[in-house]
Amino acid sequence: MINKYINEKQFKKAYIEFIKLHPHDQAQALVQLDFIDQVRLLHYLKDSELSELLTYLDSEDSAKLITELDILRQKNVLDQMDIDDAVDIIDELEDKEQEAILNLLEEKEEYQKLLNYDEDEAGSLMTFEYVEIESQTDVKQALKILIEKAPLVESITTMFITRNKQYLGTVKLNELIKAKSPLLIDTLLTETPYIKDKDDIDKTIHIMREYGLYEIAVCNDEENLIGIITLDDAIGAYEIEAKEDFAKLSAITDTEDKNILKASLHRLPWLVILLLATIPIALASSMFEEVILSVTILSLFQPLILDASGDVATQTLAVTLRKLNQEDKSTFKDGSKEILTGLINGIILGMTSAVITYFLAHIFKMDQPFMVSLVVGLALLLSVVIGPVLGFMIPVTLNKFKLDPAVASGPFITTLVDILSLVIFFGLATILLGVA
Repeated sequence: MINKYINEKQFKKAYIEFIKLHPHDQAQALVQLDFIDQVRLLHYLKDSELSELLTYLDSEDSAKLITELDILRQKNVLDQMDIDDAVDIIDELEDKEQEAILNLLEEKEEYQKLLNYDEDEAGSLMTFEYVEIESQTDVKQALKILIEKAPLVESITTMFITRNKQYLGTVKLNELIKAKSPLLIDTLLTETPYIKDKDDIDKTIHIMREYGLYEIAVCNDEENLIGIITLDDAIGAYEIEAKEDFAKLSAITDTEDKNILKASLHRLPWLVILLLATIPIALASSMFEEVILSVTILSLFQPLILDASGDVATQTLAVTLRKLNQEDKSTFKDGSKEILTGLINGIILGMTSAVITYFLAHIFKMDQPFMVSLVVGLALLLSVVIGPVLGFMIPVTLNKFKLDPAVASGPFITTLVDILSLVIFFGLATILLGVA
């Protein structure tokens, strides 16, 4: 119905139908429209309706839309949003646009604090809208403070207890309600963990999951409470980071919202790099041309060896990246486990391929069928072991040097594994089959 009214240019009727939807569904419907129609529909929304809608859109899309409004309406809309959500949008604006809108916002200093953090730091996800209570406050007075602050904060289920701004722990709402005066609130205290504002988002998610937290305190180096992070914000940021890592694993950038030409130009450099990376494979193959011509059956098993080694390398890479993201570490034990798994799989695959090769060599009446099968079996075994070694060592090494391990993307590791597998395969053939 909304699309029908939009196509008929009846935007008032489209707005009436549009506003009946939940904001999440509004966002889904809006992104299906042409940008011009999005802007036209936007002007019918009240500031409160628009502020809620923008929280369900990608920050980049929200920024594009909000810049179509006059500067005063931008201010009004952002003022009605939670600060952490508004900051995500402001961060997408050009520097001049950022400065203009920040100068109008009532809480400019708080916005600026959040903008100063890197996007992968916990501080960038903070909100300042929470209930903070001094430790020596009576529970009756604490309940009054909670009621006063309730309309201004994101959640009242958890109160954050401090002593002269130093974080001590939390008190749950149900515990406060059950408590009777006279009683100091710090007697209800639970020493809930906190994170530092410079900590990584992955660490934030890990702690919140381990302790079952819906909110977590954020402290500075002096352990003073400076904000909190809610679970929905942490998960949202983690999903974005996971998508970026997945894109890097495929050696692509996020281009789903770009036009065809821009998407092509973004992917082209990676494709050229990967094309150049395959040149050593061609050179390695040419070095063993005589082997291939002398024992043609070997060429049948070349794709098998390359695919198997590349697959196990990519599997190990994915497991290692997940380990690094979840715990910010990957131990020697983890690497040993992956290599041992590769060894077991390599033995099974090697023996299976050797048996198959032996029978095929007999069918094609090849010379030295046993030695040919031995070459294929050993090559597959060694290649399947090398794959996990590289899939583990490369991302761990990059992580040690504070580099993003996800840049060790699948195509680069599989290319390296392919080169080594070819050298092993045809090298064994040269040695064991006595081919010059």
